Formats: sequence, structure tokens, C-alpha cells
Amino acid sequence: MAPTITIAREFTPESELINSNYEHIEITEDDTIPVIDFSLLISGNPKERSKAIKDLGKACEEWGFFLLINHGIPENVKNSMLEYVEQFFKLPEEEMRKFQGKNVMDPVRCGTRSLNNGPGRTISRGYIKLIVHPEFHFPDKPAGYR
Repeated sequence: MAPTITIAREFTPESELINSNYEHIEITEDDTIPVIDFSLLISGNPKERSKAIKDLGKACEEWGFFLLINHGIPENVKNSMLEYVEQFFKLPEEEMRKFQGKNVMDPVRCGTRSLNNGPGRTISRGYIKLIVHPEFHFPDKPAGYR
């Protein structure tokens, strides 16, 4: 029998961080996170593009997330972004509190989310949410984050 991993299918809204009954799905080691090739989504080949769009829809419907490849974002930009996010979470607590937000639709919002992962197993994760379209929003700290 293959080992299994349980992944929560739905998460409690950020505004209601309470214990909740999660609908679970069971993932075996034969299952893989869906991979979406961005280059196929913008392909000039209608068959490739159609299949990629269907795969994207299926990934969103069945998994709720996916790994996006061939998106064209340079490695140095991704690495820089990850470095600034790490620096953001190392800010003093009083600095981070400025970005907590009061509404889930605030353009810059950070906080901690706790998820019940079974009896006696709670996972806490820090998050930052930035709305970047149609207007670009970002925290002013750490310097250079933008």
C-alpha cells in the first residue's frame, strides 16, 4: 500500500481563523501537483493552447493550485523577491503590525494563519498578500522591497 498524505481541500477564510471541519482529500505518492506550462497557454497552436487551458481549469477545480513553468520570470527576479519576503518577516513585530490590515481586501496585508492538521497538530504560517493589479501596492519596508 502506498503512503498517503492528507491535504486540506478548503481553508478557513483569513477573517475567521477558527478551528473548522475541513473536507480532506487523500493523495498517494502516485499523485503529483499539476504542472501548467505558461508557454502553451500563449501558444499559437490552437490544440496545444486548448489542452493547456483545460489542464489549468482541471488543476484549479481539483487541486486549487498548480506549479507554473515557462513563465519567463528571470531566476534573479524570483530569488530577489524571496529574499525581500524573508527580510519582511524578520522585521520587528511593531513594523509588521502596520501591514496587518483590517479588511481581507486591503491592498497590502500580512498576518499569521493557523490550520488544524489533525488532533494536536496545528500549523501556523506567516503570509503577505499584495494586490498588484490594476494598481501596484507593496509595503515600504524593507527598503528595496518594491
